[in-house]
Amino acid sequence: MYRRKPEKVKKLSYTEIQTPPVSPAGDLESFQKWVQANVRYTDQMKSDGIRGEVILSFAIDKKGKLIDKKVIGKLSEEADKEALRVLSSSSAWKPGVHDGKSMKTTMIISISFGNE
Repeated sequence: MYRRKPEKVKKLSYTEIQTPPVSPAGDLESFQKWVQANVRYTDQMKSDGIRGEVILSFAIDKKGKLIDKKVIGKLSEEADKEALRVLSSSSAWKPGVHDGKSMKTTMIISISFGNE
């Protein structure tokens, strides 16, 4: 029985792709501003003195869906959860294009807490 080898999934970083993905808010900088504007710095975080950044990694798949979301630079359990919550609330993106094809694209952003 003949079996075809599965195609290796190629993914590129935001800086490698020819036409970067576009978020509902616009480019990556605009998306980061949107995330920052929608993050909740709770009273509990304030009273606990939580200050700093959460670094998030995620990918935009070939259909524009956010996948592989994870915290790669932790701050606190509550801040990390809040950062993922806001990231997950994003609508679909227009996927990145490389060599005429939609491509999975990896992204990294940071979200500040308590740095008003």
